[in-house]
Amino acid sequence: MLSREVSVLILTEVFKNLSLEEAINKNGHFKNLTSKEQSFVRMTLLTYLRRHGEIDKIIKIYLKKKN
Repeated sequence: MLSREVSVLILTEVFKNLSLEEAINKNGHFKNLTSKEQSFVRMTLLTYLRRHGEIDKIIKIYLKKKN
């Protein structure tokens, strides 16, 4: 499974109220990734969680312009 796919699966679990570490530990695919891929997944998740509000705001602006 690709690291980006693993990121989405973990993020889904985080939005179901698991902590990031719990979601990572729960995900069996994460353990099969190389250490480089695991680092990429963690960086991707932390960046998304840190920027989540900004990302949503930008998406909403562009969705309003289309309608």
